[in-house]
Amino acid sequence: MAGNGTTQTKTFKAIVNLKKADDALVYLKNDGSRFDSPQTIKLQSNSNYKIDMSFRPASTLDAVVIDDVIAPVELKDRDHSVSNYTAKWNTSGFSISKKSSRENVKIAMKLGKGVLQIELQCKFYDETDTKHAQWGNRFSWIEYEFTISPDNTDADPGAFFKINKVTFR
Repeated sequence: MAGNGTTQTKTFKAIVNLKKADDALVYLKNDGSRFDSPQTIKLQSNSNYKIDMSFRPASTLDAVVIDDVIAPVELKDRDHSVSNYTAKWNTSGFSISKKSSRENVKIAMKLGKGVLQIELQCKFYDETDTKHAQWGNRFSWIEYEFTISPDNTDADPGAFFKINKVTFR
């Protein structure tokens, strides 16, 4: 607690970028209000991707778990204000999405004593279907703005982070 009786919180930004492992672009589709999120990321099943993550202020990323599978993570660079990591992800195990359906892919990032939890709304296409998977708007990144409660005593480590704003670019 701060001296004035209020709990101190600080803001935090995470930027998540998703590309094919060979740096090929990923696309998204604007779905409006038909699903949980107005944007759907278009992916191919049985394909390799890399997820680049940047954190401001700089934070230590201990682990990344994507739909209950640990993704290998590597520190790219770090200074006093930002840290950058890359994780590898293979979409084997994800079925091709049926027409008018979306999959919510859960990503948990272990940062210090908290777990940053996000969901990506995705549509999975066959690994050979580049026509549909590459149609739409180019996906650049998603920026998440969070509030961090350093005094969190909740048993749920995900309660450590509160999403305030999500911006697709």
